[in-house]
Amino acid sequence: MINKFEIEGKWSNATKNDWIHGKLTFDPETRISISIFGSFTEDPIPFRHHKIDLVVGKTPMGVFTLVDLDYRSFKSSRNFGTITTYNVTFIFKGIQVQSKDDLIFREASFSTFNLEPWFNPPNMKIEHNFEDWSFKIEGRSTSMDDIILNGDITCNIYHDASLKPENDSNRHIVEQFTELNLSYVSKENWLRIWEDIKCFVTFISFCTNEQSYPTKFELKDNAFIEKIGSSTRNIPVEVYFPTTFFHSGSIHNNIMDHIIPYSIVEENFDVVLNEWFGLYKTFHIPINLINSRLKSKRHFTENRFLDAAHAVEVFHRLESDMNKFSIEYFEKLKNAAMDAFPEPNNDRDWMEQLLRYANEPNLRQRLKDLINRYELDFLFEDNKAKKNFINMAINTRNYFTHYDSSIKPLKASGPELIYTTRLLSAILYACITAKLSIDRSKSRRIIQEMMERL
Repeated sequence: MINKFEIEGKWSNATKNDWIHGKLTFDPETRISISIFGSFTEDPIPFRHHKIDLVVGKTPMGVFTLVDLDYRSFKSSRNFGTITTYNVTFIFKGIQVQSKDDLIFREASFSTFNLEPWFNPPNMKIEHNFEDWSFKIEGRSTSMDDIILNGDITCNIYHDASLKPENDSNRHIVEQFTELNLSYVSKENWLRIWEDIKCFVTFISFCTNEQSYPTKFELKDNAFIEKIGSSTRNIPVEVYFPTTFFHSGSIHNNIMDHIIPYSIVEENFDVVLNEWFGLYKTFHIPINLINSRLKSKRHFTENRFLDAAHAVEVFHRLESDMNKFSIEYFEKLKNAAMDAFPEPNNDRDWMEQLLRYANEPNLRQRLKDLINRYELDFLFEDNKAKKNFINMAINTRNYFTHYDSSIKPLKASGPELIYTTRLLSAILYACITAKLSIDRSKSRRIIQEMMERL
């Protein structure tokens, strides 16, 4: 799923049987495209029918189904006729279907970047016998107990190794890997399966302090089978699509760099993973915002600060029903203000929009509430340091968001901005880990150590 490729073959609109020569190009960081001699539509001007649901293909790499194509460009010449290029959203390698409704599966297997280092399974070694030019792997593959997720998914985590030749010699190296297999009670649309995988990817990013992304994504179902001799097997359907999770600059973090090591959650991993799936459904916006700092090492400090401040505000808004005033009192204030504009006009609409969020707490109240409710005073030396941090966070957010030149001397910059951003991130991490079944003392230690890694 992360390796670039180009493949030539014959392609056809799934609703027709008109095969056209063309080339499919996949790049995980940019886009998928297909260029063909001619067009997938009968219209001589292809951009007038720029959306195509499904295209199927036959290539030396096997059969393909391309999903959600969008016209990109075309060019014509006397020698080659018309060449049309389309952007492709999703690639399914191994099957051909006639409808998106056919893209339902019962099983999925996947692996993600930094997954194996996080689990840190026992090492496997290779033993060479140079007399008969043979080798064998010492150690054994391991499979964890099945985990039931969301009541309808059986998750199996499997550690194994493969042999890879080392240059042109007879020596081989062992490549260890960890895979997750998901089995669903009933067939599911592949997009629902991808949402479940995405949830796990964000969990690994959150724990390892490095952006994770799928390195393998395969789907299986007994509707797609192939014969091998006298037996049959389910076809492994490989899925390819560009994802914002992928970044070629991501690195394999070692255990010392992980914010939440596997050893912290090992005893009740099934409980923690189920809790995370529930959390992500509600808090995916702040989680993705706080993880966004991992996607690019070149983000300006100002961007990281604004993402952290935004994440904290959204988290509090999703979790709390806190208001400035009681609902009854605020309704009286709102009605009194609206009475000043009895006739429907632009001024009344302006006032209505102004009052829409007027009863919501401001950033100062949100920060104080989170610090008090989650008992986060341990992040500060004393009350003065806590007060200074809250003032700095508010003034900096207001300056960057609303640009009030009068508070420029009060905003954070340089090391202060880095420290303020780290504290905002630590607050969100503390709030989220508090919702997971992690020992309280371990959770506090995690947050304190995290301040040095963010």
